[in-house]
Amino acid sequence: MSRSDDIRATVEQQVINAYPDNTAPGAAVLLVKDGEILCRTAVGRANLEHQIPMQPGMPFRHP
Repeated sequence: MSRSDDIRATVEQQVINAYPDNTAPGAAVLLVKDGEILCRTAVGRANLEHQIPMQPGMPFRHP
């Protein structure tokens, strides 16, 4: 396992631990180092009413 794989696994586990209720409002995480994507993941729901899961590439609206 490479250092990048270790970092990816650690970050993904931390995100899962921070959002244990996968039916709650979601979050997306993008971790980049020196132009290399180390982690791209999402947890939770993008839309609670329709129970649409969050995906890493989903856009966020600005207030």
